[in-house]
Amino acid sequence: MNSLDRECDVFCRALIGRPAPSSIQGAYRRAHEVGAVGAPESAFHAWLAQCAAAGPLMARLADSYAVLFARRGLLRRKLVFLLAILESHAETSRLVDTPRSRGAAEFFARAAFAGVTFALVAAAAVLLFTIPRVALSGKGPRP
Repeated sequence: MNSLDRECDVFCRALIGRPAPSSIQGAYRRAHEVGAVGAPESAFHAWLAQCAAAGPLMARLADSYAVLFARRGLLRRKLVFLLAILESHAETSRLVDTPRSRGAAEFFARAAFAGVTFALVAAAAVLLFTIPRVALSGKGPRP
């Protein structure tokens, strides 16, 4: 398994809770080969994407940080692109498109839980990623 396949697998586990099927890994790999995802804007953006690829928990932490402070960065582009791939493939589209709530009360309970969870994860992410961001600021894109 090459590094992009492993990264795809980790991100799939973070997004849909399952490993990436080989067809998804192939599409993810091709997207990178043709440059659809783009290059990192700075050394920090490259480092953040590498950290996210370490595992589903790190992916969630790094994404929470990126949502707040690097919305158009490399990691968000990778995750959004992968989500589009997952949504467009028959074998994973139901995992992305199927509603999880069966009624309004359950929806609002899930939304409240998700909001609280995001706040806690984002707070941890700020503590974890702010110092490296400052340390890597001013460093150009990674070759």
